Amino acid sequence: MRRHLPLILLVLGIVILLMSLNNPFKEEEHSSFLIEPGTIEIVDANISSLIIETDVPLCLDARVIKISYITNGSSIQVKGVHWPLLRVRDTSTLTIDVSKGQGSLKRTYTIQDGGYIIPVDEGYWEVNVSSNGEVVIYEIETMTPVDPLVTIDTSGKIHLRGGKFSLLLINTCNTTAHVRVLKSEGEDVNIALFGLGLAIFLLGVARARREHIADSGRRGGGAEDL
Repeated sequence: MRRHLPLILLVLGIVILLMSLNNPFKEEEHSSFLIEPGTIEIVDANISSLIIETDVPLCLDARVIKISYITNGSSIQVKGVHWPLLRVRDTSTLTIDVSKGQGSLKRTYTIQDGGYIIPVDEGYWEVNVSSNGEVVIYEIETMTPVDPLVTIDTSGKIHLRGGKFSLLLINTCNTTAHVRVLKSEGEDVNIALFGLGLAIFLLGVARARREHIADSGRRGGGAEDL
């Protein structure tokens, strides 16, 4: 039994280490919402892991975003907006007209469940908004991309490792997306279990090394000089 103890400790340590890295997903928080065509939902990903369920293909973009408030209202005209971000809080029909120099873009949205709109890329734009509900206009100061770990399981659910960034869910289809986001701390590494497994594994390594040295000594002591 004593001779097999190092192997037992090594195997036990590896099993506990694997258990610490494979905690089951434990739902802490969930939310359900609609994302209308051409609009965005911004999800705070500052948690260990997320699962995203959607019935419409979405574009996912992970960013560290810094924004500043400009104004709000139902009829808005502002000039010199570097990179506009519009937030609609409730059900609303709104028309957005953005222009810069000779170029302009005008589009009407019907929003059922709130959401965000980034109508144009960077540039200094004049923004005109007409809505039957409240619209908030922000200016995007920076939007730095990040590269989180993302996997898709066989049922089509999107699994994402969280972090200190925001997740943009972008609907580029012509159909409204029904989305459910589940957040959890469950897939983070169990530090206590990881430490225990590592300690047992290192103990097994040390015992195996001592056994090897002892065996070498016994074999050497039985030899005769010629």
